[in-house]
Amino acid sequence: MDTKEKTDLINMMFQVIEENVPIDCEDLIADLRKKFMKDVRDLGFEGALRKWLKNDNDVEIITS
Repeated sequence: MDTKEKTDLINMMFQVIEENVPIDCEDLIADLRKKFMKDVRDLGFEGALRKWLKNDNDVEIITS
């Protein structure tokens, strides 16, 4: 997978997320997108995925 394909994949992923979050969360998603893209630039695509998927500080949200 080349850089353009990876960037397209990231953009599609965030587009799906943005289309499915409540309006009051749009700013949070935009901030997450910026942080993730910075990590992609700094760590590479695979490194950023490893960093974000390895997060031990995840909070479980329980809905009814």
